[in-house]
Amino acid sequence: MSSRENTRQLVVLDVDGGVDDAQAIMLALTHPHVQVLGITCVAGNVNVDQVCRNVLRVLKVFDRLEVPVFAGASLSLLGTHVDACHYLGQDGMGDVPDPDPPSADLVQSEHAVSALLRLSREYPGLGNVTPSAEYNFWCDPEAAHVVLEGYVSLFPITVVPWETCVQDHDNVG
Repeated sequence: MSSRENTRQLVVLDVDGGVDDAQAIMLALTHPHVQVLGITCVAGNVNVDQVCRNVLRVLKVFDRLEVPVFAGASLSLLGTHVDACHYLGQDGMGDVPDPDPPSADLVQSEHAVSALLRLSREYPGLGNVTPSAEYNFWCDPEAAHVVLEGYVSLFPITVVPWETCVQDHDNVG
């Protein structure tokens, strides 16, 4: 095996708690060359507290509750919140009951922004992948602008549309 194959990509996932993010978390947790350093949660598909509960649910199913979860923004920069409950259910996960949910006490006390700053200092080069969903641009375009304009001088940023990630995998192969 080459040293590249032995190297694990260090990632911090930033999610807004819907089923699409649950799938992304599952993929990251099971990929042999990815190490999830933490998961930051923001309001989006549902409120930020529900996002944290959803992330903990996924981590519990994969027996990975040691992955730190950090709560972040509950509103956009302009103070609005647009959710997707009409698409994804009131809990963002299709309203499937969880008879034994993990404790909300597992959410770290450190704010998501502080955690991102700390982790980027501890792991230089971590921020070279910045996925953004169109939904998030739509919900908080000002925050997207701040990120894209504020960091372009520090490292290259590539924005890939969500549709690029969606395809019929049944016919691949």
